[in-house]
Amino acid sequence: MPIFIDVNKGYGGPVSMGAKPIIELVTKPNGQRTYYVAESEENLIEINSFVP
Repeated sequence: MPIFIDVNKGYGGPVSMGAKPIIELVTKPNGQRTYYVAESEENLIEINSFVP
């Protein structure tokens, strides 16, 4: 996602559509904001952004 705040806004979307949270929304030491979900076929999806 293009900016930090978009990751926060987008967090609930995949989960509300049935994706399973794998790693909750976190800020890594390098400033990256990220989370992981698994969709219905158990494929892992990473959503992330870097702080500009």
